[in-house]
Amino acid sequence: MLTFTLMRPLLCLFLCALTLAAQAQLVRQSASSLTLPADLPSATGYNTQNALGALTFNAPIDVASVPGITNRLFVIERGTGIQVVDLDNLTKSTFMPLSTTTSSESGILSMAFHPNFNQNGYFYVFYSLNISSQLHQRVARFTANGTPGNYNAAISGAIATVAANPATLAPLITQRDPAPNHNGGDMAFGPDGYLYISTGDGGAQYDGGDYSRRIAKDFLGHILRIDVDSKPGSLAPNPHDESTTGTVGDSAITPGSYRIPPDNPFVALASGTGNATYNGYTFPKTAVRTEIYSVGYRNPWRMSFDSLTGRLFVADVGQDHHEEVNLVNNGFNAGWSWREGIHPHTPAVAPATPPTGFLGANPIYCYDHQNGAGERDSGNDAVITGNSITGGVVYRGDRLPELFGKYLFCDYNSGFIVALTEQPNGTWTGVRVGTESGISGWGYDPRNDDALLCNLNGGQVKRLVRSGTTGAPPPAMLSATNAFTNLATLTPAAGLVAYAPNVNFWSDHAVKSRWFGIRNLSDTVGFSADGNWTLPTGMVWVKHFDIDLERGNPATRRRVETRFLVKTASDTYGLSYRWNNIQSGAQTDATLVAEDGFNQVLTLTGASAPATQTWRFPSRTECRICHTAVGGFALSFNTRQLNRDHPFGAQTLNQIAALRDAQTSGGVPASFFTAGTAPAVTNTLPAFAAGTDANASLEWRVRSYLAVNCVQCHQPGGASVGNWDARATTPTDLAGLINGALVNDGGDPSNRWCVAGDTAHSMILKRLAGTGLQRMPPLGTNERDLAAETLLTNWINSALPSRQSFAQWQTTHFSSTTVPNAQAGANPDGDAQNNDLEFQLSESPHVNNPPYLPLVSTASDMFSLTFAHPANRSVLVETSTDFQTWSLWNVPGNAPLFPAAAQQRTLSGPFDTTSRFFRLRVSTP
Repeated sequence: MLTFTLMRPLLCLFLCALTLAAQAQLVRQSASSLTLPADLPSATGYNTQNALGALTFNAPIDVASVPGITNRLFVIERGTGIQVVDLDNLTKSTFMPLSTTTSSESGILSMAFHPNFNQNGYFYVFYSLNISSQLHQRVARFTANGTPGNYNAAISGAIATVAANPATLAPLITQRDPAPNHNGGDMAFGPDGYLYISTGDGGAQYDGGDYSRRIAKDFLGHILRIDVDSKPGSLAPNPHDESTTGTVGDSAITPGSYRIPPDNPFVALASGTGNATYNGYTFPKTAVRTEIYSVGYRNPWRMSFDSLTGRLFVADVGQDHHEEVNLVNNGFNAGWSWREGIHPHTPAVAPATPPTGFLGANPIYCYDHQNGAGERDSGNDAVITGNSITGGVVYRGDRLPELFGKYLFCDYNSGFIVALTEQPNGTWTGVRVGTESGISGWGYDPRNDDALLCNLNGGQVKRLVRSGTTGAPPPAMLSATNAFTNLATLTPAAGLVAYAPNVNFWSDHAVKSRWFGIRNLSDTVGFSADGNWTLPTGMVWVKHFDIDLERGNPATRRRVETRFLVKTASDTYGLSYRWNNIQSGAQTDATLVAEDGFNQVLTLTGASAPATQTWRFPSRTECRICHTAVGGFALSFNTRQLNRDHPFGAQTLNQIAALRDAQTSGGVPASFFTAGTAPAVTNTLPAFAAGTDANASLEWRVRSYLAVNCVQCHQPGGASVGNWDARATTPTDLAGLINGALVNDGGDPSNRWCVAGDTAHSMILKRLAGTGLQRMPPLGTNERDLAAETLLTNWINSALPSRQSFAQWQTTHFSSTTVPNAQAGANPDGDAQNNDLEFQLSESPHVNNPPYLPLVSTASDMFSLTFAHPANRSVLVETSTDFQTWSLWNVPGNAPLFPAAAQQRTLSGPFDTTSRFFRLRVSTP
């Protein structure tokens, strides 16, 4: 934040007391009538069942689905090809036959659909084949039937016509394999749009071929990352001599089939001429396999990206003692064959010990091959033992919300299925949740993101189901929650307090009402001016949704849904109640929605267009996806949202002041805020601006919208894979918005988060519209927020072209950001205003500008400061009586405002001390 200091003493000849009118108080009551359980029922255990009705398959080893298509699942049959399943009717047909060798661990091992499949029809298959009697592992591209721009329609159409032709084969990598085992063989497109590939160490015991430690040999024993789209800036792969064939010039790479992402970890090591060293090996730089993303694996059997956070999980099958799960990032060294799990290991090929500076990284979880104290990871014996890990997925499904966010995996031989939970300190703990041997792969059900398990031996694609539950279920009817004393009038029960935010979260044209309650008078909320509030266990929020069946006509308003959010000891849970007779008739009660949510098509009336609207009743998992810890759990329960007036009965009070000053009906102080955290004054607190607030700058309205709709995911520690920060406390120039780099550019390298004057390349507009890409916010909405799209469009087109960052201002005036006179604290024109202030005031640093000072006037027992307030800047008046301790001047209007236009502002206060000093602090949004 940029500051400028003004000090002007005011000598007062007398003190005047300011008499304040007695403030009315909010009466606080306990919300003890609520019947909502402390937490949702938990499972006592799990079984597995066929997820696809009665369908069976020939050695199903993996599953895949097309981005954006929810009614098709593709099942890879290890020896024969790929089946496609119609999930609406649970029927199957052959998508593509593929001849392959199935010796030992070979076969068709995985497939992955291109993120832009609808346009290009591409999918990729990892499979084994013999060439001249020599085993090879191949990654190849195929093309589905259809036409560009309509492949999704072809896939979701008549199942008998959904097919691909093996003749469209286009190999990328065809690596000679010295043995049919330890193939890795998994593939996945990351959130960055690159294709990730896992490969094993060639099969010999203890890495007898010495592949996993080397980055300048073949493709074996690593996680690869390649650019199949050959984006601008990507690099050509180094030449590859498949030396193990004995034929010089024999390459595993099909020329021109892919390129190398420029930020792959060994690209820099390979640049230039001469030799390089890694893991103690020295080799020519031209031999570095720049495809490598992560090094040091034995047999990475199944990897997956968390669909919410984008993190990459890789399971590695151990040798003699240990199986492991790794959380992998760019350059991660899993350590094989100098380490097995977290323990030292002796490789088959010298050197037996790693060099000084070896960078082996720890897995997040290990387990032993045997159940007994003699094993070195025996602490996990009660959870899992076994000798062939099958990597899984992070559960993001709707059916089992208690597993939300947990990493599920299993052991192929012992059959133990485990859920790993990440603890606040970054460690992971496991719980055994079921048993089924023969599981060779995991995936997601595109209908609901449920976790699927491929039973290679049993011929089924399965899912987990609860074997039993414990704990009190939530009330089946809204009336049974006791949240309202009269459902006909929605009269809230005692202890439920109505409130309203400054900016509404977009909810598909709904009209919303809100209440909160704390079940006793002793629990309190920890206040923070800029951060999340601390919420007590058991606190409840109620949000009610009405819809005008004719847009904008309140006479057609109908009740649709009432939601609850309950704070648990460590998280929250949500419930949705669906009102009866939504379209017509008397609305008397609402029914609890099943935990996997529900969609209802509403028929609109009058001039509304379109004629129908699909309303999403969220699943309990969806509630947790949005109501995150980093977002504060209750997303509108924070200072910038609640700092506004609101009616409480016959009185209108500032909401934060009302919560602070609450009393019992007997007049006993009963503040909702924890002692010592409540603000003494609310005049100076920040507040969001609604998109329709013409008094606020476009930029501040945009930042307010983003903070309300996106901050639960888009901030450090948030679930999103994006690079930008939605928090209002992060200045725009540091938030990654303007020309902000994208994790996924949607196939166009010119796209950025937003581009001044260029809506066609501003990804935020594409995300809001949801055309060709997942709409944001991603949950609970099926309708476009056209007002938000207009707000962002206006900002991009009208405000951004003339907007300057400090760096741009430096370049304009000094042709550099690094010369001494361009620095923030410099004052090259000697006018007592440094470059920080000159930038904030849009002034030239080479002109002696008039000082930025307020005018002072007095009247009776009051005095006033009048100053120029620039557009899209906050100007705060700080005060001190000793030049040492400064605070915001506690007078009405002295709050962080970002006006749409420059204006003169006047703040007034009493003569309350013999001398007082002031300074003005100017800052950008």
